[in-house]
Amino acid sequence: MQLDPDQILLKEYVNGDLAAFTTLYNKHKSGSYRYFLRQVGTPELAEDLLQDLWGKVIVNAGAYANDAKFTTWLYRIARNLLIDKHRHLNVAERYVDKSVSSEESQHATPQDEFSESPEWNAAQAIQKSAILDCLAKLPQVQRDGFLLREEAGLDQNQIADVVGASVEAVKSRMRYAISNLRECLSRLLEGDVNGRQ
Repeated sequence: MQLDPDQILLKEYVNGDLAAFTTLYNKHKSGSYRYFLRQVGTPELAEDLLQDLWGKVIVNAGAYANDAKFTTWLYRIARNLLIDKHRHLNVAERYVDKSVSSEESQHATPQDEFSESPEWNAAQAIQKSAILDCLAKLPQVQRDGFLLREEAGLDQNQIADVVGASVEAVKSRMRYAISNLRECLSRLLEGDVNGRQ
């Protein structure tokens, strides 16, 4: 079996190459941070989980078997950390994201800041709020799959490995998640349009 670039980097790290770990960390820290943030809602808790995740990667790097992609292994650890944290904090259904706007503003150019009308900005804020509300209402298993696909870029087979479900179950959950999001967004955004008329 041919190793993917992440597996090679992890192997190099295990063999003493600290730069390989830095490369691996830099490649995956943003996606894993966003995954945590969208699950727990607070930047501080997401940062704590991120540190725990990479600490576990360091501790368990030598035990990593190349039978799964690195990202599958990484997000399996991330999901297990979330489950443990949710049990500990009893916040399994909580989801609020207050940092997306600051994250997006880091990528805005000065021209972007002034080129949109106040109406456009207001509409964007309403849509963003609706998306976050609808994500929060998804059942945990649907939200897990959806965020693993959207934030981590995992495919259905990898998601199945991470969550310990069959590929068919993941496909079904994804269909329901997308259907539920569409229905919820339609209801919220139509309500907003109707409320403003």
